[in-house]
Amino acid sequence: MLHASDELRRMTIHASDGEIGRVSEFYFDDEAWTVRYFIVRTGHWLAGREVLLPPARVRAVDWTRHELMVGLTMDQVRNSPDVSTDQPVSRLQELEQLKHYEQPAYWMLGAEVGGAAIALDAALRAAAAEQEHAGAPPPTHLRSSHEVTGYGIEAADGGIGHVTGFLIDDATWRVEALLVDTSAWWSGTPVTIPTAHVTRVSWGERCIRVSMTRDAIRSAPAYHRN
Repeated sequence: MLHASDELRRMTIHASDGEIGRVSEFYFDDEAWTVRYFIVRTGHWLAGREVLLPPARVRAVDWTRHELMVGLTMDQVRNSPDVSTDQPVSRLQELEQLKHYEQPAYWMLGAEVGGAAIALDAALRAAAAEQEHAGAPPPTHLRSSHEVTGYGIEAADGGIGHVTGFLIDDATWRVEALLVDTSAWWSGTPVTIPTAHVTRVSWGERCIRVSMTRDAIRSAPAYHRN
């Protein structure tokens, strides 16, 4: 089922032995358009520290009660590697997070179902550390939902609005569509643009290019908040 990203930001995270905190944002990769980590604000029990949690550890979701249940203990979260969510997350930091949560490196072939990625974990971390030390860190396609919100939308025939949110499938944690405000071009409710139509994300220009025309976007399904 599809849910808007602002619904996700209201979710409280529960470990097996207590409440962890609340989702503030999330990281997704711009190749598969899949949520890779929730950014969780822990509140007073970890002095307001923010932690990353992979969706693969989610065991149940209750959208009515705004709760996510994860197969982790509070100690596992407390002992997770530190990461600054104010800065881009490096590949080495990702590998440390994935190692801690016993998850495979998703960007490798077969990683979604395990496979060779787990066996290569130590070698991957060593290579990433060496590259970062040499000043040439391996590329990452990880992006913050906070960063991308506000990016302009460039249709095949010109600009047409900006990103206000995302529609996420809670079964696969894929970002299936962008929520786009087009009110600067015509009045009306925000429309949805499937991420399958994204041809390029320009981080320098802060815009997302799509294969649809302005007229096609004008006719795209409107988004109505529940």
